[in-house]
Amino acid sequence: VDTISLAAMQARIMLDKGLISERDMADVVARSRRNALANPNAQLSGEVSTDDLLAEETYVSPLRKSDCCPVSDGATAVIICTVDKARAWGVPYAVISGIDHRIETHNLGMRDLTDSVSTRLAAQGAGAAAGPIDVAELYAPFSHQEIILSRALGLEESTQVNPSGGVLAGNLMMASGLSRVGEVFDRIVAGEAERGLAHATSGPCLQHNLVTVLEKA
Repeated sequence: VDTISLAAMQARIMLDKGLISERDMADVVARSRRNALANPNAQLSGEVSTDDLLAEETYVSPLRKSDCCPVSDGATAVIICTVDKARAWGVPYAVISGIDHRIETHNLGMRDLTDSVSTRLAAQGAGAAAGPIDVAELYAPFSHQEIILSRALGLEESTQVNPSGGVLAGNLMMASGLSRVGEVFDRIVAGEAERGLAHATSGPCLQHNLVTVLEKA
């Protein structure tokens, strides 16, 4: 039993319950690869069709290798300071208006793997619903988990989800959560978004989750 086999079990439950389809999963991967074309740090990118992805053999059923994030090398860092300090430095900045972290039991038989209650609670605690979310960077190491997280967060169709390509395009081991914060920050200071959400996870099948809300200064 490892991370991939547990995620495969989670995906199988969702498929058997009719909550997703394999095409839905492949759509997530295709969008990730397409979005990653604009990301110079992406490990996996390109134009690939949903049908081509579905034609691949399964790796750990029902997951295909494309449904799983790669193992990537890299690092990420951010500077957190007061607004006054950022103004004194004369650097572009975004404001962290909310942050919350929730943990569920590691016992997989005691929670609904098709949902992410801790993500929903963390989003509520961080005040995510206080305004529109223009961009969301989600730490979803498996394609079906992006769907779970988007639903738990109640993201609108207008929200850009993982415009960087997300973790499916490159997974900085133990640093991907912080990288999501950086990706949202970049889009806010570039004027592409007014308000964004960054998500991080750890543990089997989205066991515990952190949500950070960033806003334009």
